[in-house]
Amino acid sequence: MENYSSGFTSERLFKTEMKMMLSLRLEGTSEDNIRKKIIEENLFQKRSMGAIQSTLAMVTRRLKVIDGTLANFFLHSSRFDEQAILLYSFLQTYQFPLDFVIQVVRYAYEFERKVVTNESIQAFFERKEEESEIVYAWSEQTKKKLRQIMLLFFTECGLLMQEDKWYVATPIPISKELKEYTVEKAPLLLLVTLNK
Repeated sequence: MENYSSGFTSERLFKTEMKMMLSLRLEGTSEDNIRKKIIEENLFQKRSMGAIQSTLAMVTRRLKVIDGTLANFFLHSSRFDEQAILLYSFLQTYQFPLDFVIQVVRYAYEFERKVVTNESIQAFFERKEEESEIVYAWSEQTKKKLRQIMLLFFTECGLLMQEDKWYVATPIPISKELKEYTVEKAPLLLLVTLNK
């Protein structure tokens, strides 16, 4: 049984926040000092301390899967590389959306003329309810929110394009250099961006 969590209901791309933290990290700033600077200077420009701390926790969790080389690609490469790394960090952090990408998006790309339908999305949720007591216990409202967050995230990253009542699975065109690096160091990035 998978260790699913619905803890990504507040997740967003956090592109600016991730750039800020990665830049500080590559400058040699310690994790504690990055945290302190973000909170004291409200670098995330949030209205409350709770919002700052919540965003900081989500971004910090996702940054744990980004090594120095991926950080450099994120900060200094194309927007497509940036989008791929944002997607990768999200999927490395949360198992449920990772399974969705592999079992629904990737499957549609390879076998279903690249089309992700509402029916295939619903079937994924129903299958996961049968496989996992955790998913079974989620309220309909929670499942609706998770679906909404995942589809928005994948659309913003360029993995899905919305067309009428369905989505089209689209490879994220990452650079040759990022492809070469990830073949051995982060093969999941190639898999989830539909480049493998």
